[in-house]
Amino acid sequence: MITGILLFPVIYNCLVVIIFKLIFYENHPVRDFNQESRSENIHRRHEMSTVLVENGILTGKRKFEIIEMLGSPNSSQGINDDGITI
Repeated sequence: MITGILLFPVIYNCLVVIIFKLIFYENHPVRDFNQESRSENIHRRHEMSTVLVENGILTGKRKFEIIEMLGSPNSSQGINDDGITI
């Protein structure tokens, strides 16, 4: 009985954590980087960002090389407005 009383808070906390993880679970799909796929699927580009960062695909590349790989930005902000010079 004493063991049950001592283990109850631990078990209760574990169940609460599991329930919250199930409620707030988010699926973040990851896709391999492919230039053709990236240009065709504009709404799924974010799925390739993990691969770009973890594999270091963009590391050491110059600005124009990155633009060649990823394409021009779609935002209204100009390419040269970022403060980075080539």
